[in-house]
Parts: sequence; C-alpha cells; structure tokens
Amino acid sequence: LFIILYVLCSSDDTDPLSLKSLLLPHLTTIHYDLKQLVGELIWELCEHETADYIRVCGFGNAVGLLAEKGLPGFGMLKQNALNLEDLAKQKKK
Repeated sequence: LFIILYVLCSSDDTDPLSLKSLLLPHLTTIHYDLKQLVGELIWELCEHETADYIRVCGFGNAVGLLAEKGLPGFGMLKQNALNLEDLAKQKKK
C-alpha cells in the first residue's frame, strides 16, 4: 500500500492517466454515491491516516468524508453545518 500511496501523492498532476488524475475529479462530482465511493477508496489506500488523506485529496475535498466519519476535529462540522433554508428564512425576517 505504501507504493500506491506514493503514486497518489507524487504523481504528476498533468498526466491525465495517472491514478491521482483519474480519481480526484470524482471527489467534486454531483453524483453523491460516486463521490463517496472514490473518497472511501482513497481513504482505504491511505490506510485511514487523516494526514495522508488530506495530503492526497486536499483539505477541501477531504473535509466532507472526515466529517462524516466523525474523526477528531471534524465531527462537529456536520453538527454545526448551516441549513440554507433556515438561513434564507432568517434573512427574510
């Protein structure tokens, strides 16, 4: 697995056929199941190491999965998330 993690972290982002270039765009897709599947695959390849996962995916892409898993430092993100409908109702008042 170290080799796979090394390939993910050190691959050339300009190579369209690299593992990193093939997987990472799916972390921002509107298809939730695909996003989750790719996130979980990368999470497993990183052997559940938060720092490695963030390094591979970038913080913005990683934070969603880490919050869903309730990992230390990320668990409260989901509970404190804003509900856009409630926010819009408050703005109308």
